[in-house]
Amino acid sequence: MAAFEDPWPIAEDFEIAEGSFSLGQEGTVVRVYRRIRPTTPEVAIDTARRVSLLLGLESPSSLMMWRVLSSDYPTQVVETGDGVVELTAHPARRSNATPTRFELITPATGSMEIAGSVWFYDRHCSGVELVALNGTGLKRQEQRLGAFFPRDRDAGFSATVLADSTTPLWLDVRSQSETPEDIDYCTLIIRDLRVKAGG
Repeated sequence: MAAFEDPWPIAEDFEIAEGSFSLGQEGTVVRVYRRIRPTTPEVAIDTARRVSLLLGLESPSSLMMWRVLSSDYPTQVVETGDGVVELTAHPARRSNATPTRFELITPATGSMEIAGSVWFYDRHCSGVELVALNGTGLKRQEQRLGAFFPRDRDAGFSATVLADSTTPLWLDVRSQSETPEDIDYCTLIIRDLRVKAGG
């Protein structure tokens, strides 16, 4: 009930339904809340942090959440627990205006460690590149995390990127630079993706 009594930002997405219900035990009353609008990703992150802190499960810095920002191909974000996610993706051709892009929706500032590994569904893929992006306009920074090929079998990557809380941190899945238009058979999973504040 803390979310509605304090109130937390998520409380604005609900309203109390009319009436209340007794559970038969003296003094026990149930109120029902009805959703009145969708919860934004930022409010969902805030709520996850508050619940985790309330239950003593995780520190706020360990909760890093991703979402699909754009892709013309099937993509997926799966939270596997303990701040780890798996991203399923397929690169776009370089000539395509819509990149395959994921966004870290947890506010982050300063030095961040990003690590994971790349696994391919099909050995015929000619390769992909992973690129971390931050900032906009002239201040936009791109950091290449590596080129990956099916022959590398779950190749890992680890890098330090600089995050700016005023702009999101993006992760692009791109076609390999030597074959920018060849993206056939390139569906992949970025496994064990972790992002944490740097030391």
